[in-house]
Amino acid sequence: MNVALWVAQSLLALMFLALGFTNLVKGSPAVAAEENLGLAMLFGVGGGTRPHVRFVGLYQMAVGAGLILPGALGWQTWLVPVCALLVGAQPLFDVRRNREMDVPAFGASDAVLAVAAASVAAGRVWIVPL
Repeated sequence: MNVALWVAQSLLALMFLALGFTNLVKGSPAVAAEENLGLAMLFGVGGGTRPHVRFVGLYQMAVGAGLILPGALGWQTWLVPVCALLVGAQPLFDVRRNREMDVPAFGASDAVLAVAAASVAAGRVWIVPL
């Protein structure tokens, strides 16, 4: 079970680190809103200003790092389930943005993300604590 949790944590962390890096480096709503609606939904920044996009990127990178580093280093391991809950809660933060963009508020990919994140959080608290 520990290996499965590490794999899930790693996949979630890689996804958030990649999205965060893209938002932080590009820092422009043009990446999301002007090029492709699918990209806007993926990056979670549709219609945002440049500072907002960069802040979201920094947040995503911090959460991605928080999924791996505390467990790998054995330091402040309580951060892993907290970051997993933040990953699962991100689609809830995007509901207003999704409504403004006239797309479904909570899609299947959001549900998969939330279930994976909740599984990691529960697994790291109750099943295989770090």
